[in-house]
Amino acid sequence: KQLVGQLGCWTYFQSIKSPANEKFISDFQAWLAKSDVPGIVKEGRVTCSPMVLSYVGVYLWKAAVEKAGSFEVDKVIAELEKGISFDGPGGTVTSQKNHHVTKNVFIGETKADGQFKILKSYDNVYGEPFLKGTFKAK
Repeated sequence: KQLVGQLGCWTYFQSIKSPANEKFISDFQAWLAKSDVPGIVKEGRVTCSPMVLSYVGVYLWKAAVEKAGSFEVDKVIAELEKGISFDGPGGTVTSQKNHHVTKNVFIGETKADGQFKILKSYDNVYGEPFLKGTFKAK
C-alpha cells in the first residue's frame, strides 16, 4: 500500500492487454497450481518483466536455431543478428545486430492491487548498449 501512486518503467507489466500476455499469465498460473517445487509460494503470485525477458530470450534462441538449422553458436548468432521477431507478452521483440533487442517500454502507476495502470507506452524502442547516442527520442 505504501507504493500506490508510484511510477514504474518496465518492458512488461502483468496488466498489459494482449492475447500473448493472457496466455503467458494463464500458463504461469497453471504451472504454479500443479508445481511441487519445495517452498514455492503459490498465493498472490504475479508475472514480471524479468520473467518475460527470460521467456522471450528462450523463444528468440529457438527461432534462431530453427533458422540456422543448427545448434552451432556462430550460426545461431548470425541468424539473431539478421533480426528475428517474437510476439511476446509485452509485445513484439526483435533481435538486433548489436545483440540487444527492440521492444516496447511502458510507464505505469502502481495500483492498490499491486498491478500497474499503464499511463504511456513506447513501441519498438531500440536496445542500445551504454546509450551511445544512436537512439533519438521523437
